[in-house]
Amino acid sequence: MDIQAYEWLSWAVQFLWYIIIAEFFINSLLIISLWRIFEKGGISPWLSLIPLVNVFFLVKIAQKKYTYLFFILLLVPLINIIIWGSLAYKLSLKFDKSGFYSILLFLFPILFIPHLAFSGAKYSI
Repeated sequence: MDIQAYEWLSWAVQFLWYIIIAEFFINSLLIISLWRIFEKGGISPWLSLIPLVNVFFLVKIAQKKYTYLFFILLLVPLINIIIWGSLAYKLSLKFDKSGFYSILLFLFPILFIPHLAFSGAKYSI
């Protein structure tokens, strides 16, 4: 086989490495952000590192009335979109943010979860 035939493979592997590195930094930022949100919410921050447990306590920070129901519904496809919108709204209200901020939190969580964590927003009970 000709060496030029495998040039696309080199490009594809390089592209995948860029994606892996970007995912690592994005996930690291979100983990640190959840840690800060848990600190502000008065919940032990190490719970933000455990998958599914962090979602449960994020619902608890937003103080939804039926915490267990909302947690279970977040695991159901398509319904979780509606529940996440409701959760983003309550979470933004608990940190004294506007309704427009909750829309941005719903649409762009990768940008606005760190903003919520590192801004001067105070958690209100």
